[in-house]
Amino acid sequence: MISCQLSTSYRFGRIRNQAFTVTELVVVIGIIGLLIGITIPAVMKVRMTADRMACSSKMRQLGMACHNFASDSSSQSFPTGCAYPSLKHDWDTGWQNAVSWHTTILPFLEQEALWRKAFLAYRADPRGNSALHEEISVVALGIFICPSDSRRYGTDFAPYVYGLTSYLGVMGTSSTEQDGVLMVRDSVRVTDITDGTSNTLMIGERPPGPRGEKGGWYSQWGSAVCATSQLCPAGYSLWQIGSGVGCPVEGPALQPGRLDDACSVRHFWSLHGAGANFVFADGSVRFITNQQAGILPLLATRAGGEVASLP
Repeated sequence: MISCQLSTSYRFGRIRNQAFTVTELVVVIGIIGLLIGITIPAVMKVRMTADRMACSSKMRQLGMACHNFASDSSSQSFPTGCAYPSLKHDWDTGWQNAVSWHTTILPFLEQEALWRKAFLAYRADPRGNSALHEEISVVALGIFICPSDSRRYGTDFAPYVYGLTSYLGVMGTSSTEQDGVLMVRDSVRVTDITDGTSNTLMIGERPPGPRGEKGGWYSQWGSAVCATSQLCPAGYSLWQIGSGVGCPVEGPALQPGRLDDACSVRHFWSLHGAGANFVFADGSVRFITNQQAGILPLLATRAGGEVASLP
């Protein structure tokens, strides 16, 4: 009996000796908190790097689609950045609607059926007011969206809903010079790029604005107009679109932006931080930092004669 009591007491004593004290518990919690504090930023950094690489991969596909379009066309030209099937204004709305370069390259992105639907829609209604146009514009295609942006649809033209794009054509140094690769009404052949395809920008990153403002990939009334939503100049004079009250008139074509800032749609930027991905006319994709923004106007022209290249 005595032996049994001693054994039981001994076991209980061991249990008491193995328990955490309050001090030890606080230390353990502190260590766990420290590890979480170290791990979370590292995980976020890895995720941002992965998103940036995935974004670069999508943009490379867009560049390849533009080249395949050029190879397939009789003129050997890249897509027109903004092609107007009808030069007649829609006087009821004040908008002049057009076919975006995103729409033009759909067959080369394994979206032949959607392209045929768009072709028939514009042939039946060049001004973009029909229900068929709305059916197309509401489609959100993953190839046009940067993985860093969780948004897929825009609602800035309520009650219309439209699919978004993170990628805009570089129309040159301004909206009037017509010295870029993807421009309004004009198409460019590879041989027209005398500055060198590896030194000339073709597509850049720019997330849509608040509620998807200026971010529709398909141009039709109720979603976007391609001259302002799928193209952007890369000169020092910023794209002046919309009301823009209080927005700067000039500044770097590549600078930090915010999703909730309507002025950020006027220049290139990305959610990767520190810069943005760009597709060059040779199909390559490179990341240009905000500190390198000064070289963008030189890289935006196809035949400016400038001596410019990235390190």
